[in-house]
Amino acid sequence: MGYVDFHTHILPEMDDGSDSVEKSYMMLKKMADEDVDVVFATPHCLLSREDEKSFLQRRNVAFSKLKTYITKAQPDFKVPEIRLGAEIRVTQEMNMFENPGELSLDGTNMVMYELPYDKYRMSYGENIYNLSLKAKMTPVLAHAERYIDIYNENDYKDLFSIPNIICQISADFIKNKKSSKFVATLIDAGIPLLFGSDCHNMTTRPPQMKSLFSKKKKFCSKYKIMEYTMDELFDFHRQLI
Repeated sequence: MGYVDFHTHILPEMDDGSDSVEKSYMMLKKMADEDVDVVFATPHCLLSREDEKSFLQRRNVAFSKLKTYITKAQPDFKVPEIRLGAEIRVTQEMNMFENPGELSLDGTNMVMYELPYDKYRMSYGENIYNLSLKAKMTPVLAHAERYIDIYNENDYKDLFSIPNIICQISADFIKNKKSSKFVATLIDAGIPLLFGSDCHNMTTRPPQMKSLFSKKKKFCSKYKIMEYTMDELFDFHRQLI
């Protein structure tokens, strides 16, 4: 059984991720090489730029183009299952979503949120809580390790006080000492984690789930985490989908 990549930007021409079906196909090939068999396509969703209906229409068109290309390419590898989702930017406008459940990670009861990369505001947590409650969905905080340089302990405490919140962690955290220590703290605290590559292309931000799997033993040893704890996290991922 393979792995799940919960955060990718593989849909062509949707955002700052893949800019063509050809590149999307190459990214899927690399994911397959890394034993990833389920991929969530989570393009950026900003209500300050477009409404919900427009986003969903663009996403469906991009997905259709990619599926058509894959069929014509006749791949000689097992293409990972692609499930649709979104990475919703936390703004005041997000409260205008008519049906936020349509932006969930397909086949789950989870909705993924991305925080602005600036000073934390209490309204961020409130907006996530209110929209998740409206959608009757479990909130997922995208790349939670990214904010460690700008958020303090109280900021994270406020976010982690949101009922049932799950943290999505980028697979390359394991290459960074500060991020690794942060993730080890989350594991010790029992906070549910999801892993995702947050891949955007094949060069500067490629699929790289393998970097996590290959360094798992070293990470566990350094931070005194039992390896079976990480294995349980991967099992948890399969249960969610």
